[in-house]
Amino acid sequence: MSAIFSDNRIKWTTKTGGTTLVEKTAGKTKKGTDKPRSAIATVRARVWLEAVRRKSGVERVNGKLVYERISTAYFDALVGSAVPADAGEPRFYRYADGKASPNEKTLKPVDIVWAGTRAAHDIGPTEGDERIRLWAAFGEPSTDLWDVVCDAFPDMVESLLAGKPHYARIGMLEAVVANLLAEPEGDGKASRMLRLYNSQHLPSLKVLAGILAFWRLSTLVYDDVDGRIYGMMNFAVNDVFRPALEQWDAYPFLWNAITELHEQEKAKFGQLIAKYQPRVSEVAE
Repeated sequence: MSAIFSDNRIKWTTKTGGTTLVEKTAGKTKKGTDKPRSAIATVRARVWLEAVRRKSGVERVNGKLVYERISTAYFDALVGSAVPADAGEPRFYRYADGKASPNEKTLKPVDIVWAGTRAAHDIGPTEGDERIRLWAAFGEPSTDLWDVVCDAFPDMVESLLAGKPHYARIGMLEAVVANLLAEPEGDGKASRMLRLYNSQHLPSLKVLAGILAFWRLSTLVYDDVDGRIYGMMNFAVNDVFRPALEQWDAYPFLWNAITELHEQEKAKFGQLIAKYQPRVSEVAE
């Protein structure tokens, strides 16, 4: 399976063999570069770096990354690894501010040393032993998005099989989001146990991935022009899932990526309206 992530400067191509970053500059294409890119590329770089930190076993100091320690851990782990001798030195500090992306020459050897770090960049962060497809909503639209949605919301499968209209599923999603922070009622044993569970567990990022994928699907048919789903995402990202995103150093950067894509979709819709509005006016006359 492949996916394309693009803006007016770069294109990411994720294939079975890996990820290639291509920077478009002055009409020319230059491969394998570490250059600034879109907001989604920023948050992917930050999540990748956090995955690297976790795999390295290096702890943060006063909440901050210590890149020298990560580099030391990397070179210690290189001994006896399958990384080619000419692989070069990953400059981890370059990705700290999210303004540079790890390219193929960095992603591949680091993943050999610390398996799974590349998947954090290409697919999304982990939750327990599960890989969360958080970046799926930012790729080229495809039916794979429905897989992400249905994985998060099994009821959506029944809705699709029953042939229900898309607006009906918007209502289903609103109910899910409304219940994300719902407190258990009463003081019975079950309610106390649920409160304890909620206090010890963050909402699943799989649910957030499903919300984002559903929003992306809705933009394809311009079924969110009233901003209902965008409003749900605002609440989910900036409230419910903020602690979970902060653990991956992805907040507020994921929201920045969402708003960037939202503005792009609004512009496309505006262009479509501008294109057909004169024709509609002519017919009306």
